[in-house]
This record gives sequence, C-alpha cells and structure tokens, in this order.
Amino acid sequence: MLIKKEDVKFKAVRGGGPGGQNVNRRSTKVELWVKVADLPLSDLEKKRIREKLAHHINKEDELWVKDEEERSQEMNRDKALERLNQMVEEAL
Repeated sequence: MLIKKEDVKFKAVRGGGPGGQNVNRRSTKVELWVKVADLPLSDLEKKRIREKLAHHINKEDELWVKDEEERSQEMNRDKALERLNQMVEEAL
C-alpha cells in the first residue's frame, strides 16, 4: 500500500441512497484527499498520475476519492483508501 491513512485528509458527510433512517442520522459518506506533490513517487511518476487521473485531481493538486457504499464510516474510509491506492497503482 503506497498511501496510508496518516497521509490523507478525509471528510465525512451525510450520504444519500439506501440505508433507511441511518442515512438521515449518520455521516457515512467519506471523501479523501492527498496532495500529488506529497506522494512518495518520482517526478516522472507524479506527472503520469496527473495525466492519467486528471479527472480526480482538483485545483489544489489533490487527488480525491469518495465512497458511500457501506453503512459504516470506517468501512467507507477503508474502501476509499484502498480505491485510491488501486487508482495510483493502475496509473503507474
């Protein structure tokens, strides 16, 4: 795993979709961000990330992912981090 929990900033928000009343009470949707410049990669690899994942990079040069499939914030955070790492590996 390239990116660790400590390396990202995250925000939990109320998600939509199925989940009954749980959706209205708990912030289970998770959004993760990590600065591309802070990734432990070479300059060439960072350039490749910026090119291949441009639609997941905001104006602040942060790579972002969201997840809201699970009913647990912790599970969504883990899945989003796993997805973020998978995206980076596939882009490289």
